[in-house]
Amino acid sequence: MSNPDGLSATSTALWVGSYGSAAVAQIDTRTGVLARTVQLSGTPIPLSVGADSTGVWAAAYGMSAVLRIDPVTGRPDATIPVGSAPVGFAQVAGQLWVVNQGDSTISVINPGSRKVVRTIAVDGLKGGFPVAYGGAVWVADLDGSSNQLWRIDPASGRVTAKVTAGPNPSEVTFGFGSGWVTDREGLTQFDPASGTVQKRFTNLGRQLDGVAVTADSVWVGSIGDNQLVRIDPQRGEVTGRVADIKGPRQIAAVDGQLWVAEFGGNTVAQIKPAN
Repeated sequence: MSNPDGLSATSTALWVGSYGSAAVAQIDTRTGVLARTVQLSGTPIPLSVGADSTGVWAAAYGMSAVLRIDPVTGRPDATIPVGSAPVGFAQVAGQLWVVNQGDSTISVINPGSRKVVRTIAVDGLKGGFPVAYGGAVWVADLDGSSNQLWRIDPASGRVTAKVTAGPNPSEVTFGFGSGWVTDREGLTQFDPASGTVQKRFTNLGRQLDGVAVTADSVWVGSIGDNQLVRIDPQRGEVTGRVADIKGPRQIAAVDGQLWVAEFGGNTVAQIKPAN
């Protein structure tokens, strides 16, 4: 598919969003085979997807809407208007939180009624892909100027902490007792409870984006150097690199394997890390 970007995994499937085509792909993670491609009408730019028990959701960046796809039939069956330029999803207490980059809002969708039940204004946030963790929603200020990761309280909708990162913070994950957020120049390890920076990595390559954790490692994608970098979180050291990964965007860890959206290669790479 053209310019794969966002990834979301279920127990047997990987759903892939695209920046370059009006389609969402489904890959069978047991076989590594493309199961189907779901074509979407209009100009959605479905750069991010979210798959869970309530369905498959595509952030139609170009339409300011979220599209629901029936995971059984593979057909789109609902279009939900949200804020401007929706980017990504997080599941919070059974609801779908959608970060809208264009107007600094979050649309909260009830998956059952397929309607927006709440809109949260987050002034100044030009967010990226959100993650729910530790009773909070974490959003990197991807296209903003703060160089920070923002922590939002789901109940009040208020920003309760900001973690200092680097320029254009992109993606965040959690593991080994820490949070890990990428940016254009490095990776920041932080304490999720306090928001305190624990360590800063600046030797991982240029234009970092995707980040994921496996049983013993943290993995980071470098778009500028077309590689994945492996970090030992206990020692805080780089322990390996995987070359020739063309423009790695999001990374998903499924059953000990890595799936990487190769934005520059128009493919999704499957990698089994060596012990």
